[in-house]
This record gives sequence, C-alpha cells and structure tokens, in this order.
Amino acid sequence: MLKSDVPFETKVQAWCHLTANISYPLMIVLSVLLMPAMIIRSWQGYIQMLLIDFPLFIASTMSVSTFYLVSQRSCFPRAGTRRFSICPS
Repeated sequence: MLKSDVPFETKVQAWCHLTANISYPLMIVLSVLLMPAMIIRSWQGYIQMLLIDFPLFIASTMSVSTFYLVSQRSCFPRAGTRRFSICPS
C-alpha cells in the first residue's frame, strides 16, 4: 500500500483505516498496567487522586460522549434529544 502509485492523501486514508483496530490491543496493555499504577500510587491521599484522576476521567469520558452525541445529531438532525438516550446502542 505504501509503495503503490496512489496519491499521498489516499495512502494516509488507507493507513488510518487499516490501523484503526490497533486501539484494542493497546487497551488491553493499558488495562494490565492500570493495577500496578494504582498500587504504586496508593500512598497518595484521596484529594491528590481526585485532583489528578478525576479531571482525566472526565476529559476522556466527555470526549467519547461528545463524539457519539455529535454523530447522532448529524445522522438524525430532526430527532432532537430523543436519540441521546439510546446513543451507545
């Protein structure tokens, strides 16, 4: 694919489509590393963990939620907020 005679933009699109599923093995690695990270950071108090972890959790959750909400809004503009209740399904 990378050595083909197609334009560079097409190669970039093909690369993105073919490597989209790499996130699944990376999520497994992240899940395995999460427990040791929690054990190492267990000496911190709840306030420090809330100041660090809670904003990261909210930012990651809101990015995914916003993606789904915007996609539902663009696919079904007349549905209003009814589609948001069944958004992930």
